[in-house]
Amino acid sequence: MHPAEPGYLLLGDRDQTLLLLDLGQTDILCPVEVDGQWVLPLQLKDRIILYFQKTMQPPGLTLVQTEANCK
Repeated sequence: MHPAEPGYLLLGDRDQTLLLLDLGQTDILCPVEVDGQWVLPLQLKDRIILYFQKTMQPPGLTLVQTEANCK
């Protein structure tokens, strides 16, 4: 589990899968589109997710903002 807004859970499977779960609608999973490996994700607000992406170039991390896609 990772830092999230009250009423949500931000779940990760190592550095592969990242999901946002709305506890008010537990039947809806919101996958987060990530390009490559990520570290230190957190939910800023609603469905906005911020994480660091591992890169080959120095300094080795890039800050990325994305949105969870709820179905």
